[in-house]
Amino acid sequence: LQVKELDCRDRLLHFQLSGPTREEAYEEVLRVAVEFAQARWAVLFLLRNEKLEAVAALGFSFPGCMENAEKIAEIPAIDSHGKTLLAQALRLRRMQSARREVAVPMFYRDEVIGIFQVGGIATVREEKNGLNALWNIGREAALVLRMAGVTDELSNGELDIEKLLELGA
Repeated sequence: LQVKELDCRDRLLHFQLSGPTREEAYEEVLRVAVEFAQARWAVLFLLRNEKLEAVAALGFSFPGCMENAEKIAEIPAIDSHGKTLLAQALRLRRMQSARREVAVPMFYRDEVIGIFQVGGIATVREEKNGLNALWNIGREAALVLRMAGVTDELSNGELDIEKLLELGA
């Protein structure tokens, strides 16, 4: 399990260094999460104006396929019990056993920038260790997404120099 976690985190680190766009980063984060959790699907939510917004999804219609914007817009940021996925990710820190899904926060420094949710997870023998590893992958994913945002802003000439300096700190 540790080797698999390190492999996934290393994959995200190398991907981050390639200067991906936001869309490329969304897809890679979801693919890594699905691969690590041995899940059928994943959704990436970003925190915008204190509300989770689905920005990318993988595997809902067909295994391994990214979903279109219309499908993503239909994905709610609540679980089957009506609780927000952010609350589930931060408070419960456990798998929803009946549906075999989990919401994982993505922290950039001490700030939650979003979550990814994976579902249709294969049976995890070491559930606690697996969830801890997913949290670590969530932190690495946050770095990838942050760097992708900077890359997009650089490309568009919109980069705030303070954001660039913040990345180096």
